[in-house]
Amino acid sequence: MYKILYRIIKISVIITLIIVSLDLIFSKSTTLDNLLSISNLGIYFFYSFVLSSVNGLFFYVMNKRINWEGKGVQRVVIGVVGSIVLTLMAFFVCRAVHLVYFENKYSFDEFLANERIGYYLFPLLFTAIVSLSFHLFHFYKALQERRVAEQKIIAGTASAKFD
Repeated sequence: MYKILYRIIKISVIITLIIVSLDLIFSKSTTLDNLLSISNLGIYFFYSFVLSSVNGLFFYVMNKRINWEGKGVQRVVIGVVGSIVLTLMAFFVCRAVHLVYFENKYSFDEFLANERIGYYLFPLLFTAIVSLSFHLFHFYKALQERRVAEQKIIAGTASAKFD
């Protein structure tokens, strides 16, 4: 259990650093001091931790239920769509907690009234890219493992012929 928690924290820190870097590069209104403040880093980490936990749990369950063997396309479709839907739902919850509870910027009703679809475009794109990359990596890994197994069988057969 601690191993999984450590891994999620490690991934969350990496994602936090990536998001901070992207924000620094692409945001014209963000200053370095503001970006590196403890409260901003804490909020970035909060989002990263929640989203990493949700996706980590989703893929853990998926790995237990859907095997790569013979179901590669099904797994990719379910994995990408499921990851995107869960990420957007978790992002909504993170935004609500962040703006209603952490910053006291809105009441929950005001938060709902002020939500826009545009707020969800970055997490949608980010999740799609990460999820597709994850699936491509694991699909490639499974393909390579199958090839290695086939080569071992061929080598074993060839060895048996010489014995």
